[in-house]
Parts: sequence; C-alpha cells; structure tokens
Amino acid sequence: MSRLEVAALVMVLVGCAPEDPNADTGETELLEMGVIDGSVLLGVQIFPNESDAMVIVAAVEENPDMLLPHRIYHVPRASEFLVDQPVNFRLDNLFPQSEPYYVMALLDRDESIRNTGEYTLTSGDVTSSAALVGMTEVVVGSDEIVPLTLSLDFIAD
Repeated sequence: MSRLEVAALVMVLVGCAPEDPNADTGETELLEMGVIDGSVLLGVQIFPNESDAMVIVAAVEENPDMLLPHRIYHVPRASEFLVDQPVNFRLDNLFPQSEPYYVMALLDRDESIRNTGEYTLTSGDVTSSAALVGMTEVVVGSDEIVPLTLSLDFIAD
C-alpha cells in the first residue's frame, strides 16, 4: 500500500469512529428562568395621594438598613388603584435557586425612593413587612411561575 492509500484509509476509519457521548459539542442548554406572579392588597386605610408610587422588590438577601433589589416592579400612582382593587405584578427573569428570594411591596408615600434612589423605609410608607428583615420568602424553580399575594399591612414610623 502506498502512503497515499494509507492516509486515505486512516481518514475514512477516523470518520467512521463512533461519537463520544461525553464529548463537548459546544452546544449549551438555556437556563429556564422563574417568575413570581402576584397581587398586592391594601390592608390599612389610607387617603390616596397621586404621588404615591409602589415598588415590589425581590432581593437575594435581607439587609436591615436598605432593600437590595434584584428585580423591581414599579407602579406609579398606586394608591389610587389600591383603594378599590388589588394591583397585579410580575417579577420575571429570576434565576432558579434553592435559596429564597425576599419579596416586599412598599408604597412610597413621600417619594423618597424616587428622590434618593435608596430603597429605605421612611415615615408613613406602607409595606407588606414590618421591617426590612422578615420579608416574605419565595423559592423559584426553573421555568416555574410562583403565585404570591402580598398585603400592605404595616405603616413605617
């Protein structure tokens, strides 16, 4: 056999080799993100104020001084709606994880969040948690839609 024939035979045999099931093909699967789909109810009596804005925040950790948002849903002029009906929200593109997200609804009565950019409680704010620790914990799985109802029951001092 000539060298050319051997080279051709080797190329044919290599091309016929079975595929390695553990070989890296370069293809990756997309991670299916999770969703929190919910509503917020008003649990205390307030007088609507057109400057009231509500944020629903999903955080990956609690901080006693300020909310550290991972995802935010914003509702301008929220108190006008809340008096008569719940406000629906959807926090999407949440990474599936075994640790909970910490979720809180906050009705910002004095525009402090908008003015400062800091997610802190100020006097008169209405929240779904008594403090910035002890918020509602929600675990979100891959391609999962988690229902959640929050109630604004606490007025910050």
